[in-house]
Amino acid sequence: MRALSQGVSLAATLVLAFLVVLTLGACSPRGPQEVDLEEMVSDFVAANPGEGEDHYRAPTAPEARALVEAVDLARNGDIGGAARLLGPLDHVVREVRDEATGRRLLLVTEQPVPSAPRRHGWGLFVVAPQADRGPLIEVPHPAADRQTELLGVDVFRSLSGSALLVAGAHRSATPDADVAHEPDTAFHAVHDALVAPGQTVVQVHGFDGDDHPRHYGDTVVSDGAHEGGPPSPTSMSLTSALEGAGFQVCLQHRDRCDRLAATQNLQGRSARAMGGQFVHLEVEASIRSDPVGRRRLADVTAFGLRED
Repeated sequence: MRALSQGVSLAATLVLAFLVVLTLGACSPRGPQEVDLEEMVSDFVAANPGEGEDHYRAPTAPEARALVEAVDLARNGDIGGAARLLGPLDHVVREVRDEATGRRLLLVTEQPVPSAPRRHGWGLFVVAPQADRGPLIEVPHPAADRQTELLGVDVFRSLSGSALLVAGAHRSATPDADVAHEPDTAFHAVHDALVAPGQTVVQVHGFDGDDHPRHYGDTVVSDGAHEGGPPSPTSMSLTSALEGAGFQVCLQHRDRCDRLAATQNLQGRSARAMGGQFVHLEVEASIRSDPVGRRRLADVTAFGLRED
């Protein structure tokens, strides 16, 4: 009888322990959702205002300030504070983990509304918490420069970038939607807030080789500065790495790539004014359309910029 009592007691203890484990597991905070960043960015771009659509609108000055503050709070770990600022803007902040790299990332973007077009089209801002000195990767012309958003993800991953900025509308969605040339955009406001002295900004663009001189080759590299000086050390380092890997490069100031030199690019001007390095990377369509080619170019780009 005593043995039976002890057995019952032991069974009860084990059941209680099991229930405690289940309870603790249910109450434990769930980790960041695992996502494929490339797939997420691709879906984001597909839902953006397209060419000639009128859904894009530029932010007001107070809206741009609130968005910038929210991105800064998110980058510094205050997700709740960022969410409170983003609510009135119809934007959200999400914590995810990129399944390809394992990196924890925070996404700031417009709150999607089922079966409705985006009302703002401001952009997708991906920040790596506490990594504010890493390279800043930018994609100002998604959809217009096809697959540049995917190449941007590859470069962001290869460089372990501090942030990835993807514009939220086709550059021709409205007359004021081109974020590389319009100052009053959310994209440019976030860029200005994130860029710091000594930081490298890599902006990814695309061109069709059939529409440009043959010597433009596979890639065009420029620092965005006007003629009159040598290429920047960063541009030269990247060019050396690309050419060493077999890519044909047109390097502005060395080869005359005027049509794709980015001398009017606002983010380039901002980065140089802040004491940063700006790299304007134009990539030919055949490379952008090939996943293997994109990843290879991204890896070589990361190698070249780390060597600088």
